[in-house]
Amino acid sequence: SRTPSFLKRLRRITTVIISMTIILVPPAKAFWPNTLASRIHLLSQRLPRTTDLYSTLQSTASAYQRVSHILSSLSSNKRDRTVQRFDAVLRFILYSPLPCTNIKVADLGCDHGLLCLSLAYGRAASIVIGGDLSDTALSNARKMHQWCENERQKRLARNETDDRWVRMEPCELHWRVGDGTNVLQPGELSGGGGTIVVAGVGVNTALSMLGLPHAYEDFVLHDDNAVFSSVRRFDMTDLDLTGASRLIVQSTNSRPRNIMKLYESVITRGGWAVEQEDIAELDGRFYLTTCFTQREVMEEGEVECKRFLPGMHLDKFGDGAVKRQKCFLKYIKHHLNWIRKDQDRIAKGWGNPLRQCLENFHSQGTISTFKRSEYSPYCLRNIYCSIYRLILQ
Repeated sequence: SRTPSFLKRLRRITTVIISMTIILVPPAKAFWPNTLASRIHLLSQRLPRTTDLYSTLQSTASAYQRVSHILSSLSSNKRDRTVQRFDAVLRFILYSPLPCTNIKVADLGCDHGLLCLSLAYGRAASIVIGGDLSDTALSNARKMHQWCENERQKRLARNETDDRWVRMEPCELHWRVGDGTNVLQPGELSGGGGTIVVAGVGVNTALSMLGLPHAYEDFVLHDDNAVFSSVRRFDMTDLDLTGASRLIVQSTNSRPRNIMKLYESVITRGGWAVEQEDIAELDGRFYLTTCFTQREVMEEGEVECKRFLPGMHLDKFGDGAVKRQKCFLKYIKHHLNWIRKDQDRIAKGWGNPLRQCLENFHSQGTISTFKRSEYSPYCLRNIYCSIYRLILQ
């Protein structure tokens, strides 16, 4: 008997799906989006033709390999923690749900400029800007820049055309002395591909560099009708004036209350949204890397406490997802011990006021009714941590 026509069509469709999977998965494995919706958006919006999509993903993977190779070459120690913690930063820079060929990267607080040099000589961006407040650090970065150029010329002289150092011309690279966003001109990172990177500094320093509120008095909880008093933005920030569309932050102090403070400021005052997160443990320290994207101004009362919790946007599908989840669980267990110690230490000094505060929090589900005059900023920070623990439980 003949095969029914619908079975023939089903077999053809299955063959096409399997063929596309075989073609697309290998180059896309390292840059898989963090949600199923992002995957569908990537396949439907990025490029209309399969061959173009494959070519784009392959070029992105090649750029990542070039930059990683150069970054490893620049490091004096092949097992340097700096190289390992920059891996997530590189992935966030090179991957975007809506990629732009005109990528501009500004590394604020670049120190010796390893990330800037790797991006420039890996040709992963059109313009790279390295800014730092220390003239000494930038002097060392310029020396490293000269060494890179000499190394490239030597390999060109030896006709090593297949080497990653000489395969492509380095992009435009600038070194500027200044504090945070002050090194950037208004609108300098506009155009859709502007990215600001702040890595290797504390949360307060990062917020100060970005021109966002970072003092405890900027986070007073007093309005009964909103979770946070800093929900609405009234003025453009220094970060807005740069024209950047993406912000990547990797703080050195990864305690939950510090990360929540970072998220609270960037999301509510900056008007940004968390796109992706990555976590890694290196030499007993946790490094949480977060990628923010621009979004519309939020209305009052829209923000909830859970939006400020780390780990809500970890990549659960991409390469190394299981490793990230295990690392995050270890991070939770480690910091819950710190939270308990902080609460015990505060309870000795505050006694009944703290217990009353926590009881009201449990009964009302919010701590917006407490006045700052009654409780210290240190107490408020630890109540944030209590929220973190309760939600995890």
